[in-house]
Amino acid sequence: MSSQTDLLGSSLSSIRTAVGHLVDTASPMGGWLLVGSGIGLTALSELVFFVYGNANPGIRVLELLLPMAVGIGLIWVGFQSRQHGFSSWQIAVLGLSVLLGMGVFVVIATYMRLLLSLEQPLPAKPLYLLLNAMAIGAVLNFVYAYQYLKIRDRADRLAVRRDRLVGVISLVSHDIRNPLTVAKGYADMAGEHAAPLVEALERIETMVQELLALAHSTQSTAALEPVAVAAIARESWGVVETEAADLEIATETEVLAEPDQLRHLFENLFRNAIEHGGTAVTVTVGDFAGGFYVADDGPGIPESDRETAFEPGYTTAESGTGLGLNIVQEICVAHDWEVAVTESRAGGARFEFDGVEFPD
Repeated sequence: MSSQTDLLGSSLSSIRTAVGHLVDTASPMGGWLLVGSGIGLTALSELVFFVYGNANPGIRVLELLLPMAVGIGLIWVGFQSRQHGFSSWQIAVLGLSVLLGMGVFVVIATYMRLLLSLEQPLPAKPLYLLLNAMAIGAVLNFVYAYQYLKIRDRADRLAVRRDRLVGVISLVSHDIRNPLTVAKGYADMAGEHAAPLVEALERIETMVQELLALAHSTQSTAALEPVAVAAIARESWGVVETEAADLEIATETEVLAEPDQLRHLFENLFRNAIEHGGTAVTVTVGDFAGGFYVADDGPGIPESDRETAFEPGYTTAESGTGLGLNIVQEICVAHDWEVAVTESRAGGARFEFDGVEFPD
């Protein structure tokens, strides 16, 4: 089964590569693909109108009205496409889609004609039917390709805006840390009287770190790589203030993930366990058939709150920011994972990550 899946994936990848190469090759003449297909459809319609078809001119017009109109429309779109802000690549996609739609619908119409001819003879020549099929196929594929290009263009613009936002958050977070460090230094010098100030500054620092992690959690995970869950968990545990808490590793599995985002996931889960379970909590990282889990022996999350636990702002800890679990969910969305919270064997919280991909 695995070999069949790999073969299918390889075939699809080859097809995508071939289609991309075809579009790149056709880009310089993309506009002429539309113009040429429109001229061809119109010319064929004119030829059939004068040579074949019904003896009644009015019926001929009705039979060929659609392909003529579509042909003229394609000619107009081909000439106007560059003036409407389409790139050469986009015009090539539209042109190739139109040609593909024509070909597919001609095949369908020919097949239907063959089925009908097996039941009874069809004296009428099918040329006008084929032309109408070409016109319908051209229009449907043009509309589909146009919507695809609009969605892709919007996605590209959103990705640019997201990257800019991540850059701004990173810059602001870096600039805030310097005055925070200075303020914490003066607060420490002030002694016990400044304890509330130190606590407030530490809370601000935590919020800055979590905002930065939230921004990076929405970035693309296209470059996934095999990652050892145990190793990443231990690294993440080392950067969290765990005090007397314990970490137990019950897995040797590897998953396909973006390493930095997986570290953020573990760090936020560990902080969440310590904030709610206390400094003596025990956290366990293990695996199951569909992925891996993180469990603790703290007070757990009430069943009534498990639906809202991942929403921004949800927290039951006095010093919590309400962003930790939301960051976890965003990282799961970026990886196409499913996350669910249940009760652990010790009565605490257990976060299960399902739909995880494993290296072959």
